[in-house]
Amino acid sequence: MARTPVTDKVADATAELAPLVAQEMATLWQQGDALVKWALSDEELGKVAQRLQLKASTLRKRENISREFAPKHRDSRFAWTVYAELVRLPGADARNKLLNSRTEWTVEDMKEQVNLLLMQQSGLSPRAVVKSRSGMKLGNVRVTGEIDGDDIVITIEAQTSDGKVIALGKNTVISASLDI
Repeated sequence: MARTPVTDKVADATAELAPLVAQEMATLWQQGDALVKWALSDEELGKVAQRLQLKASTLRKRENISREFAPKHRDSRFAWTVYAELVRLPGADARNKLLNSRTEWTVEDMKEQVNLLLMQQSGLSPRAVVKSRSGMKLGNVRVTGEIDGDDIVITIEAQTSDGKVIALGKNTVISASLDI
């Protein structure tokens, strides 16, 4: 393949960014490991978060991921963000089985697979749910949303039999600190 100014630019940008991304992933693990070591109470973690100008829920998430995936159980082929999605799946055996089912994972692929497994565990048929850029549709109910920091902003609409759209919840903000 002939190199062009565009491919040179992409290659050069990738070469510069790759070690920085790897360093960032390592730093996230180091932060989580330090938090596991310190075993801070919620109050203590809140004070640390305030001093670091971070949200306590962000630090707690990093701690939980490090706790769930001890260093000896981490595979350097996979980014920290892949583990951040994987941790949502209950059970170490299920997590290991999913993680080891491929030699490469993107965050998007892991998120999709975890969502699918969680849906199956909940008894929902994957065919009952249609996801698109315009939201998720469950029967005559459409759910759209976005993540804003640690908040989830959702809108839920239902279509009545006569075609009217009723907003069941509009721009509802859900703030939660989840223990994963």
